[in-house]
Amino acid sequence: MATILIVDDVAGVHRDYARGLVGHTLLRALSAKEAREQWKKHGKVIDVVVLDGYLNPSDGESTTEKLAEEIRASGFKGPMVASSSDDGICNRLRHCGCDHIIHKSNLPGLLALVVQTTR
Repeated sequence: MATILIVDDVAGVHRDYARGLVGHTLLRALSAKEAREQWKKHGKVIDVVVLDGYLNPSDGESTTEKLAEEIRASGFKGPMVASSSDDGICNRLRHCGCDHIIHKSNLPGLLALVVQTTR
């Protein structure tokens, strides 16, 4: 089973992931700050990263794009998924290191397929 870091500022989205990814270890982050904390603590065991296209910047942290770049720069080679219903945001995240795009309307079913390819 995979360890998946899910970064999304909407708590309900995390529940949707949990229902669709039973059996996997889900690490949840509601902000870029929490994502960095999870990455620092668990980065060596994370198999897949899912990034919401737009995180609420109210915590003073940098953009999702910056977070994607930081994770790739750390040497992470696993799948990184951009999750948004906005094609422009998804394309920007692709340029920052995401190698999969999954629109919110297709989650978590398509993510389950991405996770299967990591094993």
